[in-house]
Amino acid sequence: MKAVLRLFAVGFLSISFFGYVEPIASIAASGSAQTDPGDSAPAQVEAAPGDDWVWTDWRPGQYALADDGESIWVGTAMGLLRWDKAASSYERITRFEGFPQNQVYAVVVDAAGNRWFGGDGGLSRLDNQNRWTHFTAANSGLHSDFVDGIAVAVDGTVWTSHGLPDGAVSRLAPDGTWRQFPNRSAAIIADYVDILTTRNLNPLWLVADDEIWMGYWVYDGHDWTDRLPGADYTRARSADGTPRSLHPEPLALDKDSAARVWALVNAGEVQRWSSGGWTVQSPYMCGVSFTTLNVGPDDRVWIGYLFSEDSPFGIYQCSGITTLPPLTPICLWAIRAREV
Repeated sequence: MKAVLRLFAVGFLSISFFGYVEPIASIAASGSAQTDPGDSAPAQVEAAPGDDWVWTDWRPGQYALADDGESIWVGTAMGLLRWDKAASSYERITRFEGFPQNQVYAVVVDAAGNRWFGGDGGLSRLDNQNRWTHFTAANSGLHSDFVDGIAVAVDGTVWTSHGLPDGAVSRLAPDGTWRQFPNRSAAIIADYVDILTTRNLNPLWLVADDEIWMGYWVYDGHDWTDRLPGADYTRARSADGTPRSLHPEPLALDKDSAARVWALVNAGEVQRWSSGGWTVQSPYMCGVSFTTLNVGPDDRVWIGYLFSEDSPFGIYQCSGITTLPPLTPICLWAIRAREV
């Protein structure tokens, strides 16, 4: 249970830069109810006597999360937050410490243990020797200092997005050379073979077998196919067949071990692509809006949601998670992650 919930937290946070910045939970060691002085509200911890793990809720905004084994790194609206799992302590890294990002929208750990951070100050790398390198449009081949997504390949190639869904893409190769692409489709066509080895869940694309999903557009190494669910029209293409119209985009995409693609189509609809077609998998949950989707290592599908209800004291809201099919909905600030 612990591993599944931790993975979900990573998926939930990593796509939250699409616009969902509700309070989001991450797992921390029990007995460590610390408050980060950089936050606007104290961290909330649900005590769980005898358990090894409890949920910690950080505020204000969290955009991305990654676990490097020793630490959990959280990209926030106020710089970077590092949770040391062994020491059970927080460290906030901001411009006061020389970190160039105010807003951190993307956090990734590559196969070599390098940590990559993208935001409003370019691209930053903390290597496996804990040495910092900061790339900007002024000192490197980075297209722009605004980075809202990072994808990494097994060989260490890094792609960054600059304004999803139709902004430019930069590529940093393992030999240190750069290349810029006008959009994601151009990068996918040029780097198809390398992109197939992408190892992290990211907002640029999703790899399923030998196909690369760019939203609902799918490239197989030769042609593009539009798999927009329920569409009774054909979206625009350029003269060479590449996608011109990217909208609408899914709120989230992930895949299971059978390479079936799961899409959060909108705030109330989940669909699954398999055997050449879409099937609706939406759970019925009264009064909630779905915010994100993630498939765990056991192929269990997790749904993030926002519950909202009017009360005599105003509008009550809480964020929560549930599986597909749904468990009893539970708010993140009240959940315990029990190890079974």
